[in-house]
Amino acid sequence: MLRLVSASIRKDTNTPNVAIEVFDPQADAWVAYANDEPLLTRATGVRAVVDGALSPTKSVDLNLVTERREGIADDVSFSNCYAFEATNLADGSPVCSPGLTTGPASSTSSLNKQITPTKSLVEQIPGVGKQTAQVELTSVNTGNVSARRLVLTDADADFFDAVYLGRVHSLVFPVGADRVRIDALVDGTWVEGAASAKLANDATYPLPSTVDASAVTGVRVTFFHSSGAMSSGRATLRPRHTAASARVS
Repeated sequence: MLRLVSASIRKDTNTPNVAIEVFDPQADAWVAYANDEPLLTRATGVRAVVDGALSPTKSVDLNLVTERREGIADDVSFSNCYAFEATNLADGSPVCSPGLTTGPASSTSSLNKQITPTKSLVEQIPGVGKQTAQVELTSVNTGNVSARRLVLTDADADFFDAVYLGRVHSLVFPVGADRVRIDALVDGTWVEGAASAKLANDATYPLPSTVDASAVTGVRVTFFHSSGAMSSGRATLRPRHTAASARVS
């Protein structure tokens, strides 16, 4: 029903090492987890093995990312169950997730553009502090499909004809992304910037090195993951209310 995309461990401090293993039907055995697409595609089980004693109140979480296998029809009901084993305890009874049903993909989003001040931007007056307009672009994934990347584009000709670009800042990264790239539209051509990690809250994100901000007539903000594996689904921007936003001033 589901294909394993990735697995990771989150555990309390002062707990033993934990190894992730997957069941490989080709080998008919549990094998070490690896970031290997053929292995993860054919795997039919996954487990976390604690190397030592897990003290009372300590916990280990096995986090899985899965996706629906090709060829699975809609309206198929399923759930996922797991159990634990320990050398000094009786095997635990399986615990199952609530039931799920496969359904058609819904790729939808909610977009919003807010400009502050909301009514007017006065002309620059000599001797008075710089007059700026704050533009906030927000996108929310309201569908049920994870995005491989998320792109916010503002190339409103009338807006950029009326103002100069100051900076791009205060980015809110969507869950699943750890890198961003700022591209600039200059003379009708998009100039790509360099990838950047997340900066401090109000830090300015760099434009392409060859671009002068005063010549920019559009901004494109692309969120993605540093693994470079967005196309194969190992890092995704999750659906249902995952938001990304950028401020331009």
